[in-house]
Amino acid sequence: MLRTADTFDAVYYNTAGSFSRTVDLLEFFEIIISSGKNVSFLNIKERWPNDEQITFDEATQIYQAEEGINIHRYEKLKKHIENSDLTFEKIFDYMKRKMPNNTTEEAEIHQMLSLFFKRGDTLQQVRSPVLLWFSYLFETEKNYSEQSSVFMQPSFSNGNVRRNRERADSLVELDAASIHPYTRKSILIYREKGCCCIEYRFTVYTEAEIQLSLEINYKVGLLQQHFERNIVAVIYDCNSSATITATSILDNAAGTYLSDKITLEPGQYCIQLRNCSPIEDEPLGSEGTLVTDKGKISQDYRMALLNIFDIFDLNDNGTISADEFHIYTLLTGDEEFSKEEWRALTDIFDTRNGELTMKAFIEYHQIEISEYLSGREDVISDVWTSLQQIGFHKDLSIVTACPCYIKITSLANPIELTDPTIRWYSTTEDESFAEYLYKHSQSMFILSNSEVTFKKFRCDYYAAIVKPESSLEKTYTIAVTVKTSLRTIDNKVHTVKMKGGYKIIQMIPTLYKQPEIFAEFQKTRRAYN
Repeated sequence: MLRTADTFDAVYYNTAGSFSRTVDLLEFFEIIISSGKNVSFLNIKERWPNDEQITFDEATQIYQAEEGINIHRYEKLKKHIENSDLTFEKIFDYMKRKMPNNTTEEAEIHQMLSLFFKRGDTLQQVRSPVLLWFSYLFETEKNYSEQSSVFMQPSFSNGNVRRNRERADSLVELDAASIHPYTRKSILIYREKGCCCIEYRFTVYTEAEIQLSLEINYKVGLLQQHFERNIVAVIYDCNSSATITATSILDNAAGTYLSDKITLEPGQYCIQLRNCSPIEDEPLGSEGTLVTDKGKISQDYRMALLNIFDIFDLNDNGTISADEFHIYTLLTGDEEFSKEEWRALTDIFDTRNGELTMKAFIEYHQIEISEYLSGREDVISDVWTSLQQIGFHKDLSIVTACPCYIKITSLANPIELTDPTIRWYSTTEDESFAEYLYKHSQSMFILSNSEVTFKKFRCDYYAAIVKPESSLEKTYTIAVTVKTSLRTIDNKVHTVKMKGGYKIIQMIPTLYKQPEIFAEFQKTRRAYN
């Protein structure tokens, strides 16, 4: 079945997160090949306007004007791989010279090879999947079929959840009408007393195949080094608090992470965010200015407010609703914002469809600054405190919070993320997530003695050392070392009380290529009080 413009619409929305968001050249190329057109990257580049980004309407025009082309044959390359006389570098070079048209299949195999290369695999290690892929390409060309590689994940069972991974030679055509992405904004805030996030809930009425996606929102001035590979989105069962799945796959786009594709049984679920390692509010630059000599909001503070507006516009519709504003006021000042106060606010300031516009949001804070000029000297201190509560540093950069996009894509009935609420970390979710990691750990890593077994979970972008559930009245000292071939990255010693539920001893963002993680028992103490 040939792809249609509806497919393009669905893939665009799935990739960009909204029809109102623009895309750059590389993003558009990924969209157009995922929509089923075998096209030339050079042809698209020639049609590209002077602007770096294009709108959905402009993208649609280019898509409709671009004609598909026939794919190339791969016999010669396959023969070299069977003979094991190729490296990844030679394959990439061959593709550039012999396959200049960047078809769907070529883009997909390039993506797969890039992943193997990034992981440090050798061609000998991955010869079987590579050959399988080329066999699929031959079969695809013979049958003139256009198939999708969306959601190619491996398959195993986990209670009421099934993880589904299709092999490359058994991919099926996905009708655009069956793909239902749903995106909302969230934020994780790291504080000394504990972390919180904006949680969403969703209901599955009939068995549904889904995948969770997490994308860091760098457009609001977030410093990349703080949360890159340091944030995880987790789906919990609302009734049992069991962890269902978590993001574990490193996507090609920076700051974007995916879960396995899973099949959910009917029920109620929630999505929360977690960080891997602590974030320090270290000094980065000079202190920003909130107010000018003329009593107006400073340019730096105005830019911070524009970013805040974007963060708390959770449904990305360009306005702030009563529920969104309530979450904002709770996070910045621990104050309830009543319905009466909201009505008074919307009576005074500019609204659209009953919600605050960006202009109104700025004016609201301008009045707050005006109170300072009227003699309330504590106002500036209160503003700084509010900014700090949502992750801003004194230089007005975002340091201890991570704004992001949460996207859940369903291949069955549409799923809607609802009831955004502030959720503080709890022991229940901590133990549930630790249990999930323990039971999905690497069997090759076991720190064990006659009484206890610690395990290591590892995925594309983080790892964790996990303690099992135990009734032992005992304390262990565990040393965890993270190192590369060049140097030791981290070395921590943990005092672990065994009694209690599952517990994460240490989470490690794998910022370095293939770091080795070691753990060992040190001095052991007897019973504790």
